[in-house]
Amino acid sequence: RAAAGAGGGPEGVLRLEVLGPLAGLRAGPGRIGLERRGESAGFVLTGYDAQGATAPVEPRDLTLDYDRSRWRVTEDGRGGFTVTALVPQASGRLTATVRTTGATAGLALGVGSAAAPLAGFEDAAAWTGPGAAPAEGHPGPGLALEARADAAAAPPRPLPVPELTRALS
Repeated sequence: RAAAGAGGGPEGVLRLEVLGPLAGLRAGPGRIGLERRGESAGFVLTGYDAQGATAPVEPRDLTLDYDRSRWRVTEDGRGGFTVTALVPQASGRLTATVRTTGATAGLALGVGSAAAPLAGFEDAAAWTGPGAAPAEGHPGPGLALEARADAAAAPPRPLPVPELTRALS
């Protein structure tokens, strides 16, 4: 479609792409992990139609649901938002809803970090891989890896990793 303007002054034609009805909403990025209280990051909410064509959704067309004791969310003046951590450590979810259609998108939020074990080695003999073998750990059972280029270890079942994990060591 095209829009045209006239009226005795400058004239012009502007090509417009018109999207179909809103089929869904997507947050970008889908998760935000902040290091410390006071740190901020931006995100945008994008609507899409049945053909996959996208357009940003204006902040005024959305409602945001999140824990206001942990996060501050403000419009960034460019069609997106900025989230700021108000606490040193937390995780949670922000849900955005388009007022007119009810379409929603979720955004995982996290701040701070905590060390947490992913697996014990009580079942070290069930781990597999070249160069991996059960061994005594400190304290309790452990897993020994040979110092060679192809050494690796695979657990007997998938390890659950929290959504906002920053690093594994």
